[in-house]
Amino acid sequence: MAVTPHGRTQTTLVVMPRRADSSEVRRNNLEVVLRQLAMSKTASRAEIASATGLTRATVSRLVAELLELRLVRESGRAGNQLGRPGTRLELDGRHVLAIGAEINVDAITAVVHDLSGAERARRRHAVDAAGLGPELSVRRLAELCGQTVADAVGPESSAGVSIAGIGVAIPGIVDSPRGVIVDAPNMRWREVPLGLMLRGAFAGLDAPIVVDNDANFGALAEYWCGPYAGTANLVYIIGEVGIGGGILVGGRLLLGDGGRAGEVGHMCVDPNGPLCGCGRRGCWEALVGLNAFLRPLGGSSDAHRPEIRVKPVLKRAMQGDRRVLDALDSLGAWIGLGVANIVNVLGPEIVILGGYFTDLAEWILPSIHRTLRERVMIVRQPADQLVAVSTLAFRGAAVGAALHAIDGVMSNPSRVPPPVPVLEPHAIAHAGAHR
Repeated sequence: MAVTPHGRTQTTLVVMPRRADSSEVRRNNLEVVLRQLAMSKTASRAEIASATGLTRATVSRLVAELLELRLVRESGRAGNQLGRPGTRLELDGRHVLAIGAEINVDAITAVVHDLSGAERARRRHAVDAAGLGPELSVRRLAELCGQTVADAVGPESSAGVSIAGIGVAIPGIVDSPRGVIVDAPNMRWREVPLGLMLRGAFAGLDAPIVVDNDANFGALAEYWCGPYAGTANLVYIIGEVGIGGGILVGGRLLLGDGGRAGEVGHMCVDPNGPLCGCGRRGCWEALVGLNAFLRPLGGSSDAHRPEIRVKPVLKRAMQGDRRVLDALDSLGAWIGLGVANIVNVLGPEIVILGGYFTDLAEWILPSIHRTLRERVMIVRQPADQLVAVSTLAFRGAAVGAALHAIDGVMSNPSRVPPPVPVLEPHAIAHAGAHR
């Protein structure tokens, strides 16, 4: 029994863990073998047994099951071995696909990755999510996902593919377990049961659907792939119309109560600053969001993809336009101020900038670094090594959503859904194209 800070007593129950049954042990061992192959790319049964500590007999049984599931294939004989050469094994996830998608203020994105994590196809279209509303936006997304899967499998689609899962990223506060968008202010969506809507739009698929914040998925993408893969303590900042943050601590997402952690765009950096879309003044987003940056420069607010909207600014910067160069220097300083606050509070190893910041990196990084040198209290590396630019640009959230679904297969290989035909895109977007 303990006393809480509010003076109430609290009883803590100690629950003894149960012995794992045979099915749980089997699931765990299948995961061990599959992840070992994902890491080593290719290995013999003997090498897997040596690396994992499993017996050769156990590995042989597990490999036989993975071969039957078509998650692993034999790829020839291993050379340079004493005695009988072993058969090489590698992942065979070409028919196991995951869909990662994002609905943002002015664009929808879909990517398809296979079991190895390789990107097979991607598409990105301009939308006006606030104008369309949730229902029409979901229909558009379902159609785009169907088209992207068709791109991924090509003309041999008659054999069918297994859709391992669908992840959808949203710029706002998301109650992921319920699949509900609590608040996405820039899209004017509140309490939207997006998970249920997506389940209806993809009614022909028996695949898990996960909805989460775009920056959370972006942080996972950086953790799983790219130059900083495996960095356990990182912060990912997505720069779009809104500004969001995904925070990894010890390799795990910091979600907070109800998924509300990471709303860095709404930390106040200037109490007397401009009005933010959330209704408050001086939010970081109101100073470094895409609209906030483009508005004084006469940038278009039409429903174009962000990478298209910044092109005129990039052209003017390359021509030496002093007004644009000053605006970029100021943008970098405001970004640096926000990043310095994040570094001082969380102490990450690296802060990775995504979204439209990647296109402007050449012009904004000098003032970001200058501001970090002035404002970061304690660092273990030079200020210019605290910040990096994402290699995923505008698709980071969608990539993270797809890889999250792939990770689900790795965790439980025996739950791969049965193949579905994809001769036409509407076979994936079952109700989305025809409702």
